[in-house]
Amino acid sequence: MIKLQKLQNIFYDYLLAKNDNPSEIASYIKSNQYNEIYCHIYRQSMLENIKSSLRNIFCLTNNLLEQDCNFYVEKFVLENPVKTPFLIDYGNHFPDFLANELIKSKSYIAKLAKFEWIWHRVFFGENNKKVNLSLTNQIIKQKQCKVIFNKPNNLYLMYTTYDLPLLHKKLIIKSKKINIKNSQINKNCLHKILKKNSDNKYYYTALWQENYEILLHKLSIYEYNLLLIVDGKKDYLAICKKYFTIFKCDSDYALQQFASVFTCLYKLGLLKI
Repeated sequence: MIKLQKLQNIFYDYLLAKNDNPSEIASYIKSNQYNEIYCHIYRQSMLENIKSSLRNIFCLTNNLLEQDCNFYVEKFVLENPVKTPFLIDYGNHFPDFLANELIKSKSYIAKLAKFEWIWHRVFFGENNKKVNLSLTNQIIKQKQCKVIFNKPNNLYLMYTTYDLPLLHKKLIIKSKKINIKNSQINKNCLHKILKKNSDNKYYYTALWQENYEILLHKLSIYEYNLLLIVDGKKDYLAICKKYFTIFKCDSDYALQQFASVFTCLYKLGLLKI
């Protein structure tokens, strides 16, 4: 008797069009009514569920793709089979897929898809409790510079060639949904924001969840690099030393700047012990 796991794999391969011969499945099933018609129903149902999940995750991206939305979504699903039982985990390669598929004049849409995917992951990811500053201040005073610092769980640090915080302001964000306020006006606005700036300027952003609210904060290059240093293994002095190595500075002014940047991130809840 065939093992259930093998039977599931055979059926799954057929649904993904890897095996178009239903007789291989039918030989393991004690039913004369099992034929390609029923297989086709399952196949279409599965594909529609997957495509629907993608359209929900990338709702704004699909809005901008307009009539091409179904074409790209279906092509992606067929070329990238689902390898997880949880559809909320499926779609991380869709932004890269769009970047390769779209013509140059529409390549900016892939940038928006990347932001939507990260937003989706933060929404369904781990929540962080708001830092109790009074309590942590007492611990820092006791341990002084030997305190080990870490970042919030499920924190995404991004650097982009477009103004992500400005893009965030232009969108209505309710729950995990991201929608356009006014479809025609904001589409044109989004085009301008997402297109690469001419001066090669980078924008640094932190995105995380705190008290079940998604927070987005614009960072300076100093704050961004300091957060990259923090790994849950270094204490204050080790972080400071690494920071000075990156920016190649050791003056009193640099020390004051580091303290200011560190304090700002700490108060925002982006540094915790």
